[in-house]
Amino acid sequence: VSWRMLEPDAPGVFNSWGLATVDNAVNMAAARGLKPLVTLWMTPKWATGSDDERVPATSAAALAALTDVSKRLAVRYNGKVDGWEVWNEPNSNDFMRGGDPVVYAKMLVAAYTGFKAGSAATPVVLGGPMFVDDTWVGKVLAAGGKGKYDVMGVHPYMAVGDLAPDLADDGTMWRMDHLASLIDVMGKYGEANKPIWFTEFGWSVHPTAAGAANWQRGVTPAQATDYLKRTVALVRAKYP
Repeated sequence: VSWRMLEPDAPGVFNSWGLATVDNAVNMAAARGLKPLVTLWMTPKWATGSDDERVPATSAAALAALTDVSKRLAVRYNGKVDGWEVWNEPNSNDFMRGGDPVVYAKMLVAAYTGFKAGSAATPVVLGGPMFVDDTWVGKVLAAGGKGKYDVMGVHPYMAVGDLAPDLADDGTMWRMDHLASLIDVMGKYGEANKPIWFTEFGWSVHPTAAGAANWQRGVTPAQATDYLKRTVALVRAKYP
């Protein structure tokens, strides 16, 4: 869900089309017995002065507006959503310009405050970083993120896109089995027992072109099926 789409013109003023779009998605899910996980991200121009919606909110006024919109959304969709995730892959400049963990921590605190004020029972998810980036998460927690989330989000892709998920940790964030290091980082802040959700991961089913970059490598449908089964087995065995 784009904050810019919801409040393009001014803080505190929902755009009727944007709000109806989100209402429709949430209500279609509810009608089918589903509760979506909702990711709130992207900033209005009035909050940052930038035409680039991936520039994070940093000013006191913008952060206060983020708290406010988060509270109103949590009230509106109370009981209809499974959780609120704060931004998408904020460790990557592709998704949050600068990828600064200190900047992200301030947004996390602002959004958490609003979401919990609007619906205390609905989990707030730390925005899943691209790969198991335990170093970046540690910086977020050190900068004020500790205690300002209920669930740790993560996007544990294999950086070489056709590799199996249960390959041993090689000490980098580019293996799913690097989760142990993420748990260690959480443990340093007394949060090792908080749930971890894979809010995005998978394998692309397509032929691998000659000279494709590591992340663009594809798998067959049979491989994707096998890899998903092996992911479940890995999580059950090592990360219950």
